[in-house]
Amino acid sequence: MCLKCFHFTSVKSKILRLIEIEKREKQKELKAKEREERIKKLIEEMGEDAEKEFQEEEEEEEEEPLPEIFIPPNPSPILCGFYSGPGKFWVSLGGYDAGFLYHCEFPLCDKSSNFEEQRDEPFDFRFLEDTEENPIQTIIFSFSQTMMFCGMRNGAIRVYILNQNEPLLSSLEDYWHFSIHDNDYGCVKSMVTSFDDRFLITAGADNNIFVFTIFSELEFLKIVKAKVPSPKFGIETQPPTEDIEDPKAYSIENARKKREHDKLMKEMEELKAGKREQIQALRNTFWKLIEMNKELPEHMQFKRTDFDLDSKIRAEIDRKTVHKIHQLEKELAWEKEKYYLGLKKVQNRFRDPLENDTIVVYAIQTDHKISSYRLVKPSKYSKHKRASQSERRMSKLDRFEKEGSGKRDSQRETGGSISMQEESMIEKGKKFRPKTLSEIMIQNQIEKTRKLIQQAERAQQKIQQRKKEWEELYKSKPDHDYEDPKDVQAIKEAQVYMGDFNLKTAADYKIPEHMRINAAKKEEELGQLVSMVLTHR
Repeated sequence: MCLKCFHFTSVKSKILRLIEIEKREKQKELKAKEREERIKKLIEEMGEDAEKEFQEEEEEEEEEPLPEIFIPPNPSPILCGFYSGPGKFWVSLGGYDAGFLYHCEFPLCDKSSNFEEQRDEPFDFRFLEDTEENPIQTIIFSFSQTMMFCGMRNGAIRVYILNQNEPLLSSLEDYWHFSIHDNDYGCVKSMVTSFDDRFLITAGADNNIFVFTIFSELEFLKIVKAKVPSPKFGIETQPPTEDIEDPKAYSIENARKKREHDKLMKEMEELKAGKREQIQALRNTFWKLIEMNKELPEHMQFKRTDFDLDSKIRAEIDRKTVHKIHQLEKELAWEKEKYYLGLKKVQNRFRDPLENDTIVVYAIQTDHKISSYRLVKPSKYSKHKRASQSERRMSKLDRFEKEGSGKRDSQRETGGSISMQEESMIEKGKKFRPKTLSEIMIQNQIEKTRKLIQQAERAQQKIQQRKKEWEELYKSKPDHDYEDPKDVQAIKEAQVYMGDFNLKTAADYKIPEHMRINAAKKEEELGQLVSMVLTHR
């Protein structure tokens, strides 16, 4: 790729020389006009002899020498610049070359030339008043390209009014000047305008930032004043607008926010797509370079590490990524702790107290299912120890299979034969083996019917027995005025020998040890009740 370079050569002395030449030519023209006017007056007054006398009296004036061409030994610093067209740009310099804006153009690309020995001169310039000791530090344009804002070294701001589409800057004569930053230490470093050209923001070396209103409020209202639409005709004939009754419909404010959000997301997606396309293009170019490198002879090929411009770039990117991740973790630490505590509260309230959760087993070929229920862990008051899986009672089938395997092993050792009783036990064991679903349902139905018949018979027997008891009770019922001799004798003895003792109301009464109630006894009772509940479960 060919790089273009412009090696600026000072032309200020030439410009001053040209200005001085133009100034002297104008002075000569003015003197010539004055001389002709004086000659005319003398001819009118004295005649033809006056011209000869005037020529004898006039003496030629000696001209002062023109300014010499001077090029400073040290190049002037470049303060700011901006493009005016393809390959052309304006530049503002400090030092000896201050006081002008120089219009430059890049020379044609020549790979054989040395840019350090190159000497280029601008092809046009613009004189800026009072900028030799106070050069322009920064230049920006409004979005409408109608104003040019210049930040000066002494902290002042200049505003030039431009014509539209004028890259040559031919109207840099009149300007507005406003001093705002510090004159000694407030050099204007940066400026920017708002997107609607209403405000200007400046930043200076004196650590101050100022905001200016570019247009006055009255002028701005005149510019952006809304037009009142003319009244519509035929509104009466139009159908009335229906109210929105849907509760899920957006309000005007929410619809506006959603529209702005959608627009912002669309712009972001377009920006992402553009960035992805740029990255993909760079990636394709990189792979093409790698393929070209592979096609070269082995001694001319570059190593893969040679393609890394700077090995520290990847480390810096990783460092920034890790820093951003840590920063994001710090920002989300409060919410993370909040949701973690919420989860722990839910677990402590609903999950930790459970010993067994609900388990549902579904049949494969039918719609049947079997479900367990949740079991809460025993409380601290419970003394009931739940049997573990190993301590639970074995089923008949497991017990029989265990006994049968033990017997078969003993018979193999002793060489004995299986007896008829053992065969009958095996046959019984087969009955406990799993049956088909239809057999189980039929057996359950038969068992339910048998139980219902037994319950009805037992109920009938209880009714008959209760009738017999009532008959016997009615037969043994005494008369209304009957008194038991034993009760009469006991009452007489109590009246004669026993007094009235209210022990609990006595002053010296003490509750016995076994009748006293305390927290330990109540805790024991509560544990017994919890154990009973767990047992029934």
